Amino acid sequence: MPGTPDHISIAVADLHLMLLACVLGLAMIWLAARPLNRQRLSRFVHRSWIWSAVPILLLVAACGEEPEPPELVRPVRAIQVQEAGALKERWFPGRAQATQEVNLAFEVPGQLIERPVKVGDVVEQGQLLARLDPRDYKNSLDEKTALRDRSRANYERMQEAVESGAVSRQDVDDARAEFEGSDAQVRIAEKQLEDTVIRAEFPGTVAATYAENFQNVVAKQAILRLLDTTRVEMWINVPESLISYARYVEDFQIKFDVFPDHEVRGEIIEISNEASFATRTYPVKIVMEQPDDVTILPGMAGRASANRIDLVEDDAGTGFEIPMSALATEDDQNTHVWVIDEASGTVSSRPIEIGHASPRGVVVDGVEPGEWIATAGVHSLKEGQKVRVVDAADMRIEAVQTFGDSETPEAVEDGDASETGEGGDS
Repeated sequence: MPGTPDHISIAVADLHLMLLACVLGLAMIWLAARPLNRQRLSRFVHRSWIWSAVPILLLVAACGEEPEPPELVRPVRAIQVQEAGALKERWFPGRAQATQEVNLAFEVPGQLIERPVKVGDVVEQGQLLARLDPRDYKNSLDEKTALRDRSRANYERMQEAVESGAVSRQDVDDARAEFEGSDAQVRIAEKQLEDTVIRAEFPGTVAATYAENFQNVVAKQAILRLLDTTRVEMWINVPESLISYARYVEDFQIKFDVFPDHEVRGEIIEISNEASFATRTYPVKIVMEQPDDVTILPGMAGRASANRIDLVEDDAGTGFEIPMSALATEDDQNTHVWVIDEASGTVSSRPIEIGHASPRGVVVDGVEPGEWIATAGVHSLKEGQKVRVVDAADMRIEAVQTFGDSETPEAVEDGDASETGEGGDS
């Protein structure tokens, strides 16, 4: 291919040979122009044919046939075909977190006079956690209550006077507005007084405290952190070709690094419909009950694997789900995919039969588990072309066979972060 490093080096070598031939030719002309005696002329005549042949040979070498350019290896993106049981065979890493967690703060400023809990305390819903000095807010409420009572009495007198014509209707409207405004101020003062107390919104554990008694705090300043650990959540990342089957997982088996021999069962409560741009994986949230014999704390590292998958009848047929970008057509009739031979690194066309559409691609028949198929640039590939899978070590994204599993295969730990959806790009 013109412009490649090999072609540039060949062109430079040819230029060097041509320059050398020109230099030798000029030398011959210079020798011929010099005055020669008989002896020198004789030597020149006998040897000139040799020197004349040198530039000719060099020019012939420089103009020789150009060597065959090296074969271009095209980088491609690809996925590997696997069975639906991959959800059971693979372990997806994650970290435990509380189902509810919140930093509690006062809505008003003041001096902290009571904080009866400390880190690690288990509290019940509605229990007192902290209190500010309420005197200023109570005095403000009393003042505004008195103003409201006075404006209410004035408004009632105006209503009676307007019937006799002693005051105008405008005076009544002004009195009513003053009463309603003072009543609103009372409600605000009542709310501020209530905000001098923090109570537990849910049962949980105090994870941290950020202020001490007699300290002056401002509004919205965090006072303590409360976690609900009666149930534990875990986020895992599922590859794009497996995510459509996550909704059929009835439960997960979860193991934590600190309790390697203890297994916890959990279920899916959230499946994201947006993939990570970097990893092309989908976040899935699993929730589990807190075990009785061990305590799972937020931040503990663990891993999860599907335990039971119950495919519905419509999705239990044969076939594999692959991206639409993997499909190539010939003459707008025959559809095929490019299968990559791992041994030779070449691609070959494979006719397929298209089934029904899926949420993230199409179900096809004609490929086998373990095969790699190209998923980008398929219309520019040709039979037998050498290719290189981009980031092959990080691209363990598999197409999924759409028939159900009768038995749960033995789970195999997947330690590669890319295979768990936290690694490479798809």
